[in-house]
Amino acid sequence: MNEIWIDPADDAAELLEALRAEGYAVVENRSDDPTQPWFIVVDPFDDGVFAMVDVYGGRLPDEG
Repeated sequence: MNEIWIDPADDAAELLEALRAEGYAVVENRSDDPTQPWFIVVDPFDDGVFAMVDVYGGRLPDEG
């Protein structure tokens, strides 16, 4: 998986900025339904991504 899920109430700006600053390719897939989570596709999806999710928020799909 190379996705990070974002709750629509959360501001993912810091996470997106941090990923891009580190050179990750990031594609946002926002839901048209404001009650549904949206996701960020990240490449490459490595240990650095896991660390950034721990710091800046978001949820990995296998976290339920």
